Amino acid sequence: MKTKGATAEVFLTAFRTLTRKEQDIFLSTILKDKRLREDLIDIAIAESRVRDKSRPFRDFLRPLKNAQNVILRERSDRRISVETGDSSLRSE
Repeated sequence: MKTKGATAEVFLTAFRTLTRKEQDIFLSTILKDKRLREDLIDIAIAESRVRDKSRPFRDFLRPLKNAQNVILRERSDRRISVETGDSSLRSE
């Protein structure tokens, strides 16, 4: 086993020897670190979706692109209404 893997294995073994309360304290400390918390959330999401059917990346982007186009049109409409003074196009 590689050194990094061995270190992780020793660490996990040590963690498992802690009492439940000590494990909870350790995990609570990890969760206080924003970066580690976000990493754990990402891992949990990935694990929960491991059996999900995949889809082409372009299909994933399509609704995002459509939403972006709507936002850009709304911004353009607001800019035009301000430039022309047309209050009927302004959003309240």
